[in-house]
Amino acid sequence: MSETAFLTHEEHQAIPIPQGNWIVKIQREYEPEGWRYVAD
Repeated sequence: MSETAFLTHEEHQAIPIPQGNWIVKIQREYEPEGWRYVAD
């Protein structure tokens, strides 16, 4: 296992992520009808 992984997305440059324990949260945004999850 390497010490760094790369998070990639077609709209952004790759982001190096160091090895470790991470908490992943789902992004939400507010609309007049209520909160919705961001779908990317």
